[in-house]
Amino acid sequence: MSINTKRITESGFVKAFIGEYFEDRFYSYYHDKDRLMYALCKSEVEKIELTRNLVEQIKADIKKLGFEDLSFAYLSTSNPQSFEYLEWDKRLKFWIDRFAEEFTDRFNVFNPITKACLLFNNAKDINIECFENETDFWVFYPKSLWPIHTDLSYIVICEQELLCLIDFDIDEFENNDFWEFEFDEYQHYYEFSKPIQSLFDLCELLVQLCRFDGFSETLVSTELNKASINNKTVKAFATVAAPVIALFCQLVNEAKIIVRGNDESNERYCMRVCDAYKLKYTDRVRQGYGGNKSRKHYEKVKSDILTQVDADTRNAVQIIIDSKHPQSKNLYG
Repeated sequence: MSINTKRITESGFVKAFIGEYFEDRFYSYYHDKDRLMYALCKSEVEKIELTRNLVEQIKADIKKLGFEDLSFAYLSTSNPQSFEYLEWDKRLKFWIDRFAEEFTDRFNVFNPITKACLLFNNAKDINIECFENETDFWVFYPKSLWPIHTDLSYIVICEQELLCLIDFDIDEFENNDFWEFEFDEYQHYYEFSKPIQSLFDLCELLVQLCRFDGFSETLVSTELNKASINNKTVKAFATVAAPVIALFCQLVNEAKIIVRGNDESNERYCMRVCDAYKLKYTDRVRQGYGGNKSRKHYEKVKSDILTQVDADTRNAVQIIIDSKHPQSKNLYG
């Protein structure tokens, strides 16, 4: 399998990967995990201590991930006293673009070991002879670009599988007009692909920097104003994720609460629904409208949106959700 490098670049794969990873980890994984931790606290003192511990843990994670120059630059744009300060929406968009640029500056292919192996052996195709001088190959190849594991033949196999996976996801994007990644599948190659390792590390760094912003601001505000901490005052508990808002828009249409016009675009309709329910519209909402959604997304609609809307909307949308995902009956009732 040999996917054209130009195709990967022009498709926006790297930028989309970083953006979708951020949506998943920041708005879902850490959002739910952090909210539970605060719910388990029995006092304001305990919540403040939890926030301090989280800030210290996040700082350690940021240092461990590296990319010190990027972290410093990001923190300059999140400091309201800095000339480089950017509001949240502009900041997130800017840094998703910047992190994507950082990755493409470091790596221009996803199969660097295969290409280097061919060059080292002066071969046109990979064959068993390419692996006979494996020790000499690793002396030749820059150590800073070594993956965690260095089984040459298995790395070449992994790189071929990785290219197939990327090619499949680009095909799906071109057919459906929105990105959807199975991050666990990509995570499998973390220890065998330096590009994937760096891509995941950059993604996680952006998530942790944004969490650091939220918890640090909460801690400073609490200590200055002697205010209490609750789930609504913790800045890291950000707004609802775009795929969840997109699904809510679909459900509102199906429930005939706000009916989509025959010639109305996804963009225009989603903007109307978001405006009506005070939800944040982004282009990622438009991209996600009409796409397949997992049970997790339906659960997030119920927990993050239906709890905040009027009773009529809540009941109508709940009926649609139940028709798609019937609730389990109590067999012992």
